[in-house]
Amino acid sequence: MRQLLERFSPVGATGRLLALVGPSGSGKSSVLRAGLIPALQADAVPGSAAWSIVDMHPGDDPFKLLAKALADVATD
Repeated sequence: MRQLLERFSPVGATGRLLALVGPSGSGKSSVLRAGLIPALQADAVPGSAAWSIVDMHPGDDPFKLLAKALADVATD
C-alpha cells in the first residue's frame, strides 16, 4: 500500500493517474476498494480527501465507458 501511496506524493510524483492492471482474480479490486481508495479518502496523501476517484470497469466498450467516467468527474 505504501508504494501505491508514494505514487501520489509530491516528491518524485510522475502524475496523478494510476492505472491498476492485472489478470482476472489477482486482487486489483481488493487493493483499490479495501486499501488505496479509503486511504486516499482519509487524506493519506495531503489533499487527497478532496480528489475525485472513479472506479471504471472496461466492459464491452472500454473507450465509451472511460469517456463517461471522465465526463462524470469533469462535471462534479
